[in-house]
Formats: sequence, structure tokens, C-alpha cells
Amino acid sequence: MDASLSATELLLAYAAGRRDFRRHDLSNARLPLAALPGINLEGSRLDGATLQGADLTGANLSGTRMHRTCLDGALLTGAKLRHAVGAGATLIGATLTKADLCRALLEDTQFTRADLSHANMRHARLAYADLAHADLAGTDLTGADLLEGNLTGARLVGATLEDAEMEKAHGEHADLRGANLRGAHLARVFFEHANLEGATAEKAVFEGAKLQNASLAGANLRGANLRITSLRDASLRGADLTRASLEMADLRGADLRDAKLRGARIEAPDLPLDRLATADLGGAHAAGNTRSLTPQHP
Repeated sequence: MDASLSATELLLAYAAGRRDFRRHDLSNARLPLAALPGINLEGSRLDGATLQGADLTGANLSGTRMHRTCLDGALLTGAKLRHAVGAGATLIGATLTKADLCRALLEDTQFTRADLSHANMRHARLAYADLAHADLAGTDLTGADLLEGNLTGARLVGATLEDAEMEKAHGEHADLRGANLRGAHLARVFFEHANLEGATAEKAVFEGAKLQNASLAGANLRGANLRITSLRDASLRGADLTRASLEMADLRGADLRDAKLRGARIEAPDLPLDRLATADLGGAHAAGNTRSLTPQHP
């Protein structure tokens, strides 16, 4: 780490044309509304710094330390934050469209109302992060850690969450239409009223999840684990639940019209029979029972 640099020194050097400020100590620097597009702060220390409303478009913040750094409202379009470390940082309302946060360690970070659309967040560690009402449309969160994260009202249309860790995350009213949740771990999530229409959640684990009033119409849930899941009043119309596990699931009021349940294991007592008339039940079995749910004909 090079010597510490004051906010004034950085601004003067930047105004003189310098862009390379790698491995500098800018802890607690006050740079609100600073215009620093294209700046290179790779490996620098920004702990406690204030960059609220700053223009960091295309900046390189890879490997920076950002503990308790304030980037609220900052412009970080196309910025690089690979391997950045920043517990307790705040990026409320920040713009990070197409930013690269691959393998960033940003646990307990505030991203409320941030625009993270089409960002690269593969394998980012975001446990306990607040992403409420954030825009994550088209964002790649493959293998990301969102343990107990807050995705309430977030927009994740077309996002990739394959193999993501999301246990006990909150996603009430979140929009996950067309999202890829293949193999994701969603045990005990709170996704009431969430929209997962057309989502792919093949072999995903939803065990113990709360999905009341959620819409999973047309979703791919082949081989998914939905044991002990609450799907009360949820829409599963046209969903593919082939070989899915639904033991002890609460299906009261659920819409299963045109759903594919071939080979699924399903708890029979709460089946909404009036909404199963057009479902494909071939080979489906009641849990703990060897009898097929397919109507038997003499």
C-alpha cells in the first residue's frame, strides 16, 4: 500500500490528467459529487470514505477495501469491482449498470434501489445484503451467496441465479419472471406474492419456503425439492413439476391447471381437486403411498 492521499491531492492530480491511483490509502476521504470517471483505484483503501453522488463511470475499483464506504447515488456504470471487499458499505440508489462485481465480498452492504441491471455478480458474496427494490434485470448472479439477503420488491427479470445460495432470503413481491434458478438453494425463503412466471428452477431446493400467493405459472420446476413448502393460493398453472418432490407441501387454493406432475411425489390430502382437472398426473404418487394419482380405469 502506497502512502495515504488526501481528497484534495487526489482531485488536483486528477485535474492535471493523472488517472492511476492504484494502492493508495484514501480512508475517510471526503469526495462527495466528485467527477472521477475512468479513475484507477485498484487495490486502494477506501474504508470510511464518502463518495456520495460521485461519478465513477468506468472506474477500476477491483480489490479495493470499502468497509463502511458511502457510495450512495454514485455513478458506477461499467465500473470494475472484482474482489472488492466492503462489509457495511452503502450504495443506496447507486447506478452499477454492467458493472463487474465478480467475486466481490460485500456482505451486509446496502444496495437499496440500486441499478445493478446486466451486472456481473458471479460468485459474489452478498450475505445479509439489502437489495430491496433494486434493479437486477439480466444480472448474472451465478453461484452468488445471498444468504438471508433482502430482495423485497427487487426486479430480477431474466437474471441468472444458477446454483446461488439464497437460504432464508426475503423476496416478497420480487419480480423473477424468466429468471434462471437452476440448482439454486432457496430453502426457507420468504417469496410471498413473488412473480416467478416462466422461471427455470430445475432441481432447485425450496424446502420450507413461503410461496403463498406467488405466481409460478409456466415455470420449469422439474426435479425441484418443494417439500414442506407453502404454496397456498399460488399459481402453478402450466408449470412443469415432473419428478418434483411436494411431500407435506401446502397446496390449499393452489392453481395446478395444465401443470405437469408426471412422476412427482405429492401430498394428497390438500390437493385442489377442482384445479387438477387438466393437470398431467401420469405416474404421480401420494407421499408415503404407492398408489398412483392417475385416475384408474377398469
